[in-house]
Amino acid sequence: MVFQKTDILTETKSTSTYENLAFSQSILNKDNLHSAIIITDPATNARAGLVASKLKYTYTLSPVVNTSCSSSFNYYIREPLAIVYYFASGKILNI
Repeated sequence: MVFQKTDILTETKSTSTYENLAFSQSILNKDNLHSAIIITDPATNARAGLVASKLKYTYTLSPVVNTSCSSSFNYYIREPLAIVYYFASGKILNI
């Protein structure tokens, strides 16, 4: 699948995965779009999917292939803790 630059909408004000998806929702609504391809670091893929489900997105996840953010620390330590935090704070659905 080939995309043009005009096909890609970005959100630039967020400071977290939750904010990114919440703020992106208003961009999608403004443009009358009903689904999204969520492109994220492989380490945050699960959390992004959980947040997207909570926000009732119709979505597909697409992990970035080459990223400097992904590491064993992020994948094995940081992300499980982030998912527990998001669960406890109501930012994701009950798993």
